Amino acid sequence: MRFAIAALLACAISAPPVFAGAWLREQKSVFLSFGGTIRGNKETLPEQETKIYAEYGLLPRMTLGFDFNDVRTKSAHVLLFARLPIGPSDRPARYAFELGVGKHRYQEEWA
Repeated sequence: MRFAIAALLACAISAPPVFAGAWLREQKSVFLSFGGTIRGNKETLPEQETKIYAEYGLLPRMTLGFDFNDVRTKSAHVLLFARLPIGPSDRPARYAFELGVGKHRYQEEWA
């Protein structure tokens, strides 16, 4: 156990920094992700969750996206967004501006 902790600590200390940031989808490329979860136990009905996420590189400096998440009988959201870069994109840290519109549902009411 001590060896595992020491090895993990050594890896964490010696690892190079990771620069994260907003990135754009390449023009005419698509990213698509689907997901689903079923939760429950013997006493209650199972709860189903559905997820869909998509991005499309519309222009060299613009990505369009779609995000949908639905938990039956509880809540849901649907979101359309556009991502535009701020500043140069050839540096380790990148930034972007996102503008989105969408709706959220809690139980039976959409807002």
